[in-house]
Amino acid sequence: MWVLVLMLVALVSRWVVRVLLVGARLSAVVLIPVLVGV
Repeated sequence: MWVLVLMLVALVSRWVVRVLLVGARLSAVVLIPVLVGV
């Protein structure tokens, strides 16, 4: 039982990290031109 829980936590944390990285990249792509333009 605990093994399944640990596996689920590992998968979820991996997906969270991926989503955060993608979000950071997108925000950088959007914000850098705005800051440069200003």
